[in-house]
Amino acid sequence: MSATKFYVRRQGMLLAPLNDAGEAVIDRLPHDRELRVNVVRDRSRGQHGMYHLLCHRVSKCMQEGMGRRECTPEWVKAQIKMAVGHTQPMRTPAKYREAFGSVLPMPKSTEFDVMDGDAFAEFFSSVIQFVVQELLPHLPAGPELNSILSLLDENERYRWKLENGRAA
Repeated sequence: MSATKFYVRRQGMLLAPLNDAGEAVIDRLPHDRELRVNVVRDRSRGQHGMYHLLCHRVSKCMQEGMGRRECTPEWVKAQIKMAVGHTQPMRTPAKYREAFGSVLPMPKSTEFDVMDGDAFAEFFSSVIQFVVQELLPHLPAGPELNSILSLLDENERYRWKLENGRAA
């Protein structure tokens, strides 16, 4: 039997299908046989959207607050992925190997079909940690920085302000 995707909800120690299509898949499963189940947590669209919004706001802060026009949201995303190690090796074209080596790290995708919810949550946690520890201390105070801080958890925001002497 080929792998079929359907959604379930845990109810105690049981997994119950959420719709008729899921029930139909379970009806086709053989009785009294062991089956391997690959449990994947679905991605949070809200978390995914917050990642893109955070990168957009960091970009805006760097562009408007620091005059760094080259810091587009796409550039910020690539730099953050590199900084947190969300990369894959890319073989360097022969003409660049002397200068760059034979393999370069390249940012990996964060698209829904590439990362499940658990992998994205781990990635996003490292992004937040990087932004708080490495980026925020270097960004100028102002409305752009405040818009970034507004996305962060209240505890992270307060801790950062205390550590950086910006607490009210």
